Amino acid sequence: MSSAKAPMTRMQGRKMASNRSQSDEIPMKFAMINVAISLLIFVVMTFTFLKFHKSIVHPPRMISITDRLVYTLQMQPFTMIPMYLCVLNVIMNRIQTGAINPLSGHDGYIEKSVRILTNTFEQTFMNVICQLSLAVYIHSEYMYFIPYIVFCFVAGRILFLIGYTIHPKYRTFGFLLSHGITTLAFFLTLGYATGFTRMFHSSTSPGKTEL
Repeated sequence: MSSAKAPMTRMQGRKMASNRSQSDEIPMKFAMINVAISLLIFVVMTFTFLKFHKSIVHPPRMISITDRLVYTLQMQPFTMIPMYLCVLNVIMNRIQTGAINPLSGHDGYIEKSVRILTNTFEQTFMNVICQLSLAVYIHSEYMYFIPYIVFCFVAGRILFLIGYTIHPKYRTFGFLLSHGITTLAFFLTLGYATGFTRMFHSSTSPGKTEL
């Protein structure tokens, strides 16, 4: 009597694939709760920082746009930390799997780490542009916000890397923390650029030296 297993039918194969797909899906309720909690934490963090920033950050005295841009550029090595970690993550995954040769057709092993790297590159580009643009417009007394942008972005991207590596459903908080601060900086800069923000408080005019 043969002990060989009967070949799997096409219907059985589809059912197994469907079950695997469903097990990897992120429940909508879990996602919504995760987003809500992450946004709440981000808002509380931001308001807490704005209230106690004088005891947390002590930026140097800046009297011109050049000073503000130089200070912002000096912060960028920290902004690049997540990018470097993501590149190392791809390298380590290539070494540890059959994808060490990029032409071997085994890039499926590193798909997750490549997605993390791609997303981090996009977010880093947006964040750096927003930082530099904001530094042109805001008054020197508000430059304490630049280190906070850097901190939120770096912390968020590292949490995104860790969470996504464990399971994509755990990437939410890291993404919202890093993208949330970039979005805030973007709309502040857009407000200054359009003149909307000046309705509430003045900014430094480009090219004018502060005394």
